[in-house]
Amino acid sequence: LALIYDAQDRPYDAIRAYRQSLERDAHQPSVLFQLGLTYMRVNRLRDALNAFELAARQDPRWPAPWVQIGTCRFYQKRYDAALAAYTKAIELDRNCDEGYRGLGVVYMTQYIQDPTKVALRDKALAAWNRSLELDPNQEDLRELVAKYTPRLTGPGL
Repeated sequence: LALIYDAQDRPYDAIRAYRQSLERDAHQPSVLFQLGLTYMRVNRLRDALNAFELAARQDPRWPAPWVQIGTCRFYQKRYDAALAAYTKAIELDRNCDEGYRGLGVVYMTQYIQDPTKVALRDKALAAWNRSLELDPNQEDLRELVAKYTPRLTGPGL
């Protein structure tokens, strides 16, 4: 029922249905994950983070909650915590394209805040390129890589 409400763009009804399901059986990591996504849609980051953290505890081998924990931490501007969460997702699944994408976003954000830290840009580009290797269907990411890749300049180039 909650998924139907989500699909109908009725997030508060979806939240209520997810919570009712969890009252019947609290050990449902996928329901907690979906609840967290819905909380994010209505900008309730703290509630979303709680749902993702509980999902990660209930299914410690599942990388998806860690990606979303990273996203919540990024929105909270807690960049070190975001990096740690994305790294955890990648440790759980070396092919977690969303984890690499998230790492790149955090590194690039830090680089933009301090353009003297070129190593952060390079880390971002490496993470984004790995994400694109895993999932080439990310046109927005491809555009970011093109935008931030340094152009060679100078005599004879």
